[in-house]
Amino acid sequence: MLTKPNTPKTKYAFSAVLAIILFFLFAGKPSEVRAQTDPTQLAALIDLYNATDGANWGNNANWTIGTDASTWNGVVTSGANVIEVSLPTNFMSGTIPASIGDLTALTVLDLSDNALTGFIPVEIGNLTTLTTLNLGGNQLTGSLPAEIGNLTALVDLQLWNNFLSGSLPPSIGNLTNLTYLDLAPNQFSGTIPTEIGNLVNLGTLWLNNNQFSGDVPTSLVNLTSLTALYLQGNSLTNLPDLSGIVSLATLDVSDNKFQFLELEPHTSIASFTYAPQKAFGTLNPTELVLRTGEPLTLSFPAVAGTGV
Repeated sequence: MLTKPNTPKTKYAFSAVLAIILFFLFAGKPSEVRAQTDPTQLAALIDLYNATDGANWGNNANWTIGTDASTWNGVVTSGANVIEVSLPTNFMSGTIPASIGDLTALTVLDLSDNALTGFIPVEIGNLTTLTTLNLGGNQLTGSLPAEIGNLTALVDLQLWNNFLSGSLPPSIGNLTNLTYLDLAPNQFSGTIPTEIGNLVNLGTLWLNNNQFSGDVPTSLVNLTSLTALYLQGNSLTNLPDLSGIVSLATLDVSDNKFQFLELEPHTSIASFTYAPQKAFGTLNPTELVLRTGEPLTLSFPAVAGTGV
């Protein structure tokens, strides 16, 4: 019997068939090799763990174990990059380390409702891909670093219920994609920067219960997407006419130093809170009633030496 010679062509065909068999034999089996997180970003996470008493967190599952941070509680990765760190209400204490700025691919950083102290590090300005930054509900002190203005992708910025102080940096006006800004309560002082009027996509703005003073910037009329504005609990004067913001449904300006002529244009706003107001001039109204179509009632304390 004649046999077909073992030519290079038949060897190639055999190899191709073998490769196909091996592919279908092993296809779909999970890889035993896990992705590794970028070493610099991994080190930054470990710094955060160590600086905030990670051993006593409410949930520290898998933290510092291995080199794949995607298995660590509250961490989301994409390839080698850390894109989310979300650890709210996790019994964190201590300070935010400067190396947080090495997590340059972050889109979400939520460390809210913990017991963090110290300053917001200036390195926070390195996180230029952040869309959400929530450090509210902590015990942070010091000023808001000007580098916050680098975070131009931010949509949601929350620093509520801390002890932050000093003036708001004008660079906050760079955050033109913000839809939600909550800076209350804190101890911010000085005037509200005019640049806040650049935040034309804002829907909700909380500046209440701080120590702001001086005139409310007229640039607020540019915030045509606002639905809620909270200014109460400051020492502000000269409220501009915001009644042209047709979307504005909630306005609270109580406990400031506004006068009747500044308040009256806003009576058509669905939820308008204006009283009480702090003393202005030589008179201190104890009752201020503003209702469309109703009489205005003003009651003043007696002024010494006038007989009234």
